[in-house]
Amino acid sequence: MATTCRLDPLLAVVLLAALVPARAVWSAPGPDHAARQLIGGPVVSNAGPPPAPAGRGWPHLSQGRFSQALYSFAQQAAPRPGEGEPKVGYALSAASLGGVSRGVASMRRALRVDPESLPGIKLDEDLQPTVRRLIERYSVTGSRDLHDRDRAFMIASLHYLLRDLDSAHTAIRLAIRAGDERPSTANLERVIEQELVDRARRDSNEQPTSRIDHQPTAGEVQAATAAAEESEAQLQEVLDALDELVNAALDLQRSLLKKIEPPLSPVSRGDSPRRGEGPEEDIGEDSAQGEVEGLGEGPDKVQNNDP
Repeated sequence: MATTCRLDPLLAVVLLAALVPARAVWSAPGPDHAARQLIGGPVVSNAGPPPAPAGRGWPHLSQGRFSQALYSFAQQAAPRPGEGEPKVGYALSAASLGGVSRGVASMRRALRVDPESLPGIKLDEDLQPTVRRLIERYSVTGSRDLHDRDRAFMIASLHYLLRDLDSAHTAIRLAIRAGDERPSTANLERVIEQELVDRARRDSNEQPTSRIDHQPTAGEVQAATAAAEESEAQLQEVLDALDELVNAALDLQRSLLKKIEPPLSPVSRGDSPRRGEGPEEDIGEDSAQGEVEGLGEGPDKVQNNDP
């Protein structure tokens, strides 16, 4: 006797799903159609890196929205590690947020990989006061927080962005005299000196591309050298005086803390150096501590927390 078996609809759906390969994916024809038919591996595209996002970093920076500027420059730099402009913007944003070491590291990377990007950056009137404040911040940063050569390098970069070429040249010479032999410093010196040459050509009503035929006399060279050395000496005196003020303030703070804190026992005192003394580790060309890919210079993950 034949028995009729009725299949439960829910069971039918389960059986049908088991018969279809779980990893099969059908897609509309396109350039990567063959590669996307199965999701068994990553899809490799030959289209190259995506275009950098439209720059909102500079407007954010001009408006004082430093956190958003930092995030925007990081997004621009990630797919274009060889471009210097977003790294310069990142350096200004990080320094404005208090990351003086991260600012130096990013500026060094920009001038190492793409020094020609610096002359193309024109600061608008709203951004110039921010850069001037950064010059003041780096000028008062003590040697315990930043090495003199890194501080002079950053000050030279900021003066150049403001097109204060004389101050920029004085500062970069100080960095070199302090023992800075990094490629970023050499590149910045070359960019500044080229601008000085172009300015001299314009002042003498010559075309920017023409050669200067005037050969300075020995007296002119000696006078120019003496003036440059005097300017360097004056700037160094200012930096030394600022160092003394910062160190005196730190000593005063420690003495006040000693008066209000209970004395340490002989065992807890020990001979280990107190935390916070001594300069930070020198900032190299490739310093990277949690950096966004493409920048190579520094911050922790950037969060866009501005309202």
